[in-house]
Amino acid sequence: MYNMNIQLFGFNLNVEMLILIGIIYLILVVHTIGGCCNMPRIMEGLKSMNSDDSSSSDSSSSDQMKKIAMLKKQSQNQ
Repeated sequence: MYNMNIQLFGFNLNVEMLILIGIIYLILVVHTIGGCCNMPRIMEGLKSMNSDDSSSSDSSSSDQMKKIAMLKKQSQNQ
């Protein structure tokens, strides 16, 4: 019916097997790259960026932000 064999570098290769090898290769690559990513820590860092209420964040960090803002205002007034 159809010729599903490809001759590449002198080898006869079946197209179905090449597709299967490609899918397995992609699964391995995605698993390797995804294994290096720590998603819970990334989402933890983005949580404060997405929240509209700044009082829900850590109070010490908000105090530091207030101090920085006051220092900037003082330096602009001088």
